[in-house]
Amino acid sequence: GKKGENGGIGTPATRAAMLAKLQERGFYAVEKKKLIPTQLG
Repeated sequence: GKKGENGGIGTPATRAAMLAKLQERGFYAVEKKKLIPTQLG
């Protein structure tokens, strides 16, 4: 497996960067309100 596969997407900074990229591509622009920090952990 890859590094950081222990139940998460990665470090908070990595996750933020990934979410930013996803938002740029419009993957979760519509459901952005569902992806709040409290739900992500």
